[in-house]
Amino acid sequence: MMTKKILLLLSGIAVIIILATLWVNRGDSPHGVSQFGKPIFSQLLDQLNNVQDIVIKHKDNVITLQKTSQEQWTVKEKDNYPANVQSVRSLLLNSAELTLTETKTSNPEYYKMIGLEDVGPNAESTALSYKDKQSKDIAQFILGHKKPAKSAQLKSGIYVRKIGATQSLLAEGDLNVEKSAIEWVNKEILTIEDDRIKRVSIAYPDKNQLILEKENRDEKNYKVKDLPKKAELQSTFTVNNIAYGLEKLKLKDVMKADKINFSANEKLTALMESYDGIKITVQINLHDNKPYARLSAAFADDLVEVVEDKPLPDTAQPKQEVNPTNPAAGKPPVITPADKKNQLAAKSKKEVETFNLGWQGWAYELSETDVNNFAKRLKDLLKQEQKAEKTTKAVSKSEPTKPKIKPAPMPIPAPPQSP
Repeated sequence: MMTKKILLLLSGIAVIIILATLWVNRGDSPHGVSQFGKPIFSQLLDQLNNVQDIVIKHKDNVITLQKTSQEQWTVKEKDNYPANVQSVRSLLLNSAELTLTETKTSNPEYYKMIGLEDVGPNAESTALSYKDKQSKDIAQFILGHKKPAKSAQLKSGIYVRKIGATQSLLAEGDLNVEKSAIEWVNKEILTIEDDRIKRVSIAYPDKNQLILEKENRDEKNYKVKDLPKKAELQSTFTVNNIAYGLEKLKLKDVMKADKINFSANEKLTALMESYDGIKITVQINLHDNKPYARLSAAFADDLVEVVEDKPLPDTAQPKQEVNPTNPAAGKPPVITPADKKNQLAAKSKKEVETFNLGWQGWAYELSETDVNNFAKRLKDLLKQEQKAEKTTKAVSKSEPTKPKIKPAPMPIPAPPQSP
């Protein structure tokens, strides 16, 4: 009899536990059973194209991504410099596609354990807010720690909590949010193919120059112009690398150009000239002991060189039927070298316009490694024994004087300070 009562009691407890579980996960809230496996922020998924502002908060940092009237995303904290479009799209899509897998704690005391405490100086959480054109909230939530997948068959999760809600959630999805404003900008400044470049000239603050040039379009390597007869270079790679560094420029930071005094005399200037008539000038100066560059492009008709088409062998020539009444019918139009040059020039002019439109008004911080690379002088390209030999000869010819210790000159001298 007692055994039967115990069994009934245990059955009753089991029923209570099951009912309690169903109550916690019931479908009368946005986080109920009916929402499992579905997007947590369905309204964001429905209004992706209506998002106007994205605000990211982490510790004391605030990042604001804004969409302009031209549908271009910018980073407010970087003087509204263009954002990396792909990064913004990934953020939007990955946020909208977060799907609910589990409901978690509603106790604020446990938020810190999963990274969902309110954003603050000592918190690890990140808050995201999506607003429409009327500044109305589309979605607001706090992003917490990631939960690694327990096996290769399972997907990793991430903890989230809607701002203003106590219920924490475990979502399926992959959402990486950069915490620094500079990581959201488009870091590419210039990319130009090496086979287009004819000549690279580096002008130093002391008015000296280093000129690298190719003999023709088919040439892959640069040569040093006016290289002394007995001088021997370290390697072709060392010479080529100066030009390569300029052909692919990426920013480290960016600001409005009017914040920097580029009129100072002590600066480094690099000039690239292409076979299709484009001249790109990179002017570098120091600001707060950091190298900043401004770029400009111009068109030069005398640089335009048309590539001659190589004649096809007779076997490769397409056969054309000749109309006896109109022999010219069916023949392709004749394009003269002058026509080709005009077409190439028109294309280059448009490219120059695009370059200047993107560069105008901006100053780009470059990495010191990149600047030191294309700030090299001729002596830096010579073999070590030749540099040592030149130094020895210079010392032997000079009159004996009291030795002085001078610091090695920097590639870019600091601009003089105003009194």
